[in-house]
Amino acid sequence: MKLSATQQGETGVLITVINSCNSAPDMDEDGNIKTKKEDKEHHGVGLKSVKQALRQYQGVLRVYYSEAEHRFHCVIRLINSI
Repeated sequence: MKLSATQQGETGVLITVINSCNSAPDMDEDGNIKTKKEDKEHHGVGLKSVKQALRQYQGVLRVYYSEAEHRFHCVIRLINSI
């Protein structure tokens, strides 16, 4: 897993998480990633929580899977509105 955070100009932050995985994640009809774990009630809430926080703070989330690299990417952009 690779995690990085970089300053974007004077007011922005870009956070990137890259994780290796053998196949693309399954998505539901709303574009959310479905957990593959048995206990579905207690798993699969991480990105939902991130999306909720980003709505509150006007952030942007982009997730995608790179078939060529076999890696899942999660990119978060935050802009500080000072």
